[in-house]
Amino acid sequence: MKRLTFRAILLLFGLLLCTGVQAQTGNVQLNNYIFNDGSTIRGMADNGQWAVAYGPSATNGSMYHYPKLINVKTKEVINLLNDAEMQSVQSCYGNDVTDNGTTIVGEYNGKPAFWTKGNGWKTLPLPTGWTQGQADALTPDGKYAVGRANDYGESFREYPVMWDLTTGTIVNTPNFPTRGVEGSDDGMVRYYSISSDGRYIVGCVSFSYVSNVMYFVYDRNDNTWIPLGFNYDALTKRYTPLKEGIAHMEDADISADGKWIGGTAYMVKAISGSQFGNEYRTPFRYNLETKTFELFDDAGSHDMSCVVIDNHGTLYAATPPNTPVRTLYVRNGNYWYPLTEILSQCYGINYYEKTGFEYSGTPIAISGDGKILSAIASASDENYTLTLPETFGEAAAKVNLLNTYTITPASGSEFTTIKSIAIKFNREIDVIGERAVVSLSDEAGNVIRTSIAFSVNAGNDKTVDVGFRTTTLEAGKKYYVTIPAGTISLKGDATRTNNEIKIAYNGRAATPVKLMSVAPASGSSLSQLSYSTNPILLTFDTNIKLAESASAELFLNDEQTAMAKLEMEQANNMLLIYPTTTEYLYKNNNYKVVLSAGSVTDVTDGNGNEKIEILYEGSYERLIVSNDTLIFKEDFAYGVANMLLYEGDNLTPTEEMKAWDFTAEGRPWVPVRDDEGEDFSAASHSMYSPAGKSDDWLMTPKCYIPDTKCVLEFDAQSYLKSKNDRLKVIVYASEREISMLTSDDVNTIKNQGTVIFNEVLTPGANEGVLFGEWTHYSISLQDYADKSIYVAFVNENENQSAVFVDNIRIVHDNDFIIAQKSPESVITQNSLKIEGRVIVKNMNETYNGITLRLLDANGNLVDEISDATVSMKLDDAYDFTFAKELPLTIGIENNYAIAVKLGNAADTLKTSVKNLSFKPTKRVVIEEVTGQDCVFCPQGKVAMEKIESIYGDLVIPIEYHTYTGDPLESGMSSYSQQFLGLTSAPTAKINRRAETYSPMTNVQKDGVTDYMFSSPNKDCWLDVVEQEMATDADANLDITASFDESTGKITMTSYYKFAISQDKLNIGIMPIVVEDNLAGYQYNNFYKTVDPDLGPWQQGGLYGDEAVLYTHNDVARGIMASSYFGQTGIVPTSVKGGETYESAMTFGKPSVENIYNCKVVCMMIDANTGRVINVARAKVVSSTGIEGVVSDKNTNTDNAIYTIDGRRIIDTKNLQKGLYIIGGKKVVVK
Repeated sequence: MKRLTFRAILLLFGLLLCTGVQAQTGNVQLNNYIFNDGSTIRGMADNGQWAVAYGPSATNGSMYHYPKLINVKTKEVINLLNDAEMQSVQSCYGNDVTDNGTTIVGEYNGKPAFWTKGNGWKTLPLPTGWTQGQADALTPDGKYAVGRANDYGESFREYPVMWDLTTGTIVNTPNFPTRGVEGSDDGMVRYYSISSDGRYIVGCVSFSYVSNVMYFVYDRNDNTWIPLGFNYDALTKRYTPLKEGIAHMEDADISADGKWIGGTAYMVKAISGSQFGNEYRTPFRYNLETKTFELFDDAGSHDMSCVVIDNHGTLYAATPPNTPVRTLYVRNGNYWYPLTEILSQCYGINYYEKTGFEYSGTPIAISGDGKILSAIASASDENYTLTLPETFGEAAAKVNLLNTYTITPASGSEFTTIKSIAIKFNREIDVIGERAVVSLSDEAGNVIRTSIAFSVNAGNDKTVDVGFRTTTLEAGKKYYVTIPAGTISLKGDATRTNNEIKIAYNGRAATPVKLMSVAPASGSSLSQLSYSTNPILLTFDTNIKLAESASAELFLNDEQTAMAKLEMEQANNMLLIYPTTTEYLYKNNNYKVVLSAGSVTDVTDGNGNEKIEILYEGSYERLIVSNDTLIFKEDFAYGVANMLLYEGDNLTPTEEMKAWDFTAEGRPWVPVRDDEGEDFSAASHSMYSPAGKSDDWLMTPKCYIPDTKCVLEFDAQSYLKSKNDRLKVIVYASEREISMLTSDDVNTIKNQGTVIFNEVLTPGANEGVLFGEWTHYSISLQDYADKSIYVAFVNENENQSAVFVDNIRIVHDNDFIIAQKSPESVITQNSLKIEGRVIVKNMNETYNGITLRLLDANGNLVDEISDATVSMKLDDAYDFTFAKELPLTIGIENNYAIAVKLGNAADTLKTSVKNLSFKPTKRVVIEEVTGQDCVFCPQGKVAMEKIESIYGDLVIPIEYHTYTGDPLESGMSSYSQQFLGLTSAPTAKINRRAETYSPMTNVQKDGVTDYMFSSPNKDCWLDVVEQEMATDADANLDITASFDESTGKITMTSYYKFAISQDKLNIGIMPIVVEDNLAGYQYNNFYKTVDPDLGPWQQGGLYGDEAVLYTHNDVARGIMASSYFGQTGIVPTSVKGGETYESAMTFGKPSVENIYNCKVVCMMIDANTGRVINVARAKVVSSTGIEGVVSDKNTNTDNAIYTIDGRRIIDTKNLQKGLYIIGGKKVVVK
């Protein structure tokens, strides 16, 4: 009886629920099962009619529970424990089932046991001295079962057992082996598979001692055994591998009829000229009748594992081996066939659409006749059974392995002339047709050219090159390139040839390259242009080149002189346009991007573009903070964008100042910080070459000063002690709206403004440091009561050094504040109760009488509250609730206002509520900087585990390994450090919030440090995630991700549905590829600390040493968008609430160890504000299921593992306890 045993399967906990899809085409039956309690199928009857499943215990993750019996034909699922047993039984599971479904063997509360229909569970006896065990398999008639007794305490022992279920007694099996391939006896032998007649038993010696593992077949006819893959000398007690390179076997499965055994061999082969071995896995097959051993050691078989086998000797396997997320293949003849391709080509079934699963997964069992397969698609909860009208081997024989390929230029492309094409397959090929066999014909079928070249590409033996004499294609006409059937074969196998390949092309006129799309689209509302967050992407109708004279410029309104020259980058048929520094597009202004004629051409330098103009409406509004005490605040955390800038001198800065990011044009003030600091300030200089006088302005937006109680506050300092740097502050009172400072504006402010500050600044004690050297200034603004003002900070120094300004605030002692308690968003409500509180803030006044008015978006009165008896003074509060609710429109953002008159003081709060048409599934992204050498970074790992235990997949982590010297760093430093501002580890940005957050906090109690996941300030990761989860997302976002091995491209498809209708959107889609299962190490500062919240990293824990081997997950490998605000132009600028939109992005594979260990994380970002709207994640799957999963061998030797005496470890997956060297550092394996 067959059952596949895994070394480890990751399982998720949930409530019991089975849902499924049943697909039938002809006699094909595809059933899927999703068990929300984490159950997966673990075995199947020999005839394929019944299957068993179980999952992890909800109370103890090391035990199993929820045993189930599945009727494969009807999909009925039967629970094998009654309600009382579900509560009282600690662990119980079934491993195998008889052909009639009436008997199951497994484990019950730690004892071997069997279940029978009508009688339930009964335990089986154990050998003397043993108290625990399990039954793993049984014969299809239910007579015999095999398994093990076990003691997993200090001794870690196993003993093989066979039972006669008809009598409930142990069957003696003398002379079983006890020594593994290294010759040692570890006291660990198990049986786990048995032939249908009970003659042959498959067992394993030293299962947990990897280097000593030995699989064997026991013959009950003569009580003898043979090792699989080895010869055994009984005299010397030594094993010799039957094939070069076999180190040990990893699994073995016996066919129902007892004729075949299939399994996985772990290989270590010598590499010529190297002292290190090449290690991989590959399948084997053993014929018990002929005693013939076959090792499938061809390249296409490498890393196939988890093998099961049917009565025909057909092998079923999956890859990659080191993760439960796999692709399933069937071996027929000399080739492996993807299960998904068998279904597609033979039966027209799209596996992914029918099941909804992302992977075809791992085979668990195959029926003896080879027609019914059970498998798990993922290790969490996705299972399926598949029944065919023929054997899987027969179906595989019908699949053409040359039916999947990519063509360059792609079919359907437009050309003016054609000279050559290339066809790339997924396998190595031979060209067996004649040189002139390929034809080029017109749409009438007339052959106008035959090939003059038809051969395998000299540099790539998976690619065929076809050449023609240069031929002009008539515009608007269709042409076809035809490669006859039987002209291309699999390499070395002329019997496996292609079907006819017919490629369609369209003729293109010799006209200028045509602009097909612009993102963001012309006419969009846009807040900024920048390389990192908001570039412009132009797509043309053909591949392009940049001309030497290429020019792109940005114009403001109707001005004839460009406000900025723009840079360009080209790739394929796309052109990226961006400014050298961020250009903000301000509200109430129009902007025009002009690409000069002839700037881009086709790939032959001809057919240059006509002049292109792209129009944008500015949407950037300088942020003015106004609350109970602040009218305006700027701390330059996001640079100087919220301020108005003017460059009046246009002088060339010295090299030192250029290093600060100053330029001669457009950079009068720049954001700066200390080398190791995170606090930005604004700087301006007067260090020019040649020397000169500055005329650099930094001005606030317009601010209203309500009364005489307002003051201006700021911090300032200078640079060099040897210089006399002066700062001038000018206040200009005006109702004018100034969105951009011009020379005329500056002259007006000089003439009409008032200088309120003009002093020489001090650099403090350390002229090279900002932190701690500031001087604070406070200036009354009482002369500007009831006026609107601009405050300008002006640098007019000549040949001095630099001035710095930070923490600009206009502070107001408000009479009162209005705080509303109503939510920011609701779900499908027709009206909303509006309530809040008025709080007095004036220290000196008493206010008598209050009136509150609720106004809708059009200013219409909805309700009014008036109370003449109210008398309020400092800190008194008046709670209010309007009797009439605010009418709401579903699916839009509803604006409203609360106007308050308290005594003679008045103020109005303008706000809004989003009335969502449905509740989107919100997810939160945590972007963390970490590192293997970072001794405090284990805090991030335990914090993330804590958060995931609460929120599961709703929280999506990304690890940027940008800590100094980390070998897992993959070009993320600029993004994580400069853009996100994550300069220390472990810290994180959560949903792109402005603040940086730590994973944990700690307090001292009686001299002991207590680590916690939540802080009193609510600023730990868990706190912030809780806050984010308390708010609604504007849209649903889901994605899928697939990898095309033929092109090396990943395609991410996004599905999004907004809950409110919106227009003038500028939304970016930002994919980030992350990788799991990356072997490495981790330093740990907590190995001497005892604190349960530190989990396995505390003293005595699994990772409780100074440095340990560790597998890293969610490691960022590549940002796959044109900007840090994502790829714009994908999401429409206007969306309708409740409508589902779909879009796709295709991008290259970043440098990864194994693409199928990767996931794509996708952030949907408001590219005008940088706000994360929602986030989604998907595993990367094969786009076609073509045999031969890409194996990205890890060429990074920084994490190579050595013994303390310098020997490199080949088998890094199963290290023994001890001290090792990894990445040049000593690491403990416990």
